[in-house]
Amino acid sequence: RTKWLNILLIAPTQFLLRDWNVLDAITTSLTLVIFLLRIAILQESSNLHSEALMTQHSTFFDFHNLGYHMSLQQDMFACLVMLAWIKFLKYIAVLPQLGPVVKAIMSTVTDFKVAIFMVVFLLVLTATVLGM
Repeated sequence: RTKWLNILLIAPTQFLLRDWNVLDAITTSLTLVIFLLRIAILQESSNLHSEALMTQHSTFFDFHNLGYHMSLQQDMFACLVMLAWIKFLKYIAVLPQLGPVVKAIMSTVTDFKVAIFMVVFLLVLTATVLGM
């Protein structure tokens, strides 16, 4: 019984203590969410082609939900691509010519002061873009 308790409670925390495993878990969950959003987009687009809507000439198609799901899916896909590039840096660090450059980039990005600056910069950038 303690063996199963150990596997269920301690093993996931040890798995999530490694940075690359957390990144893998995030990218996998984002891929799943994007897949579910694509199913929702397919469902919304099939609702637009119903026979009842096609026979009524006075009704307009409501693209709000479809546009919302597509926009959300595109935003999540952009985050997934950014995380995939970070994962790509892990594998390209093995090359002898690019290894030191990648290690320098990763040590710069993981520095606390640089990370705080990047968070504030992205917040201001996002607020500016949303304000336009």
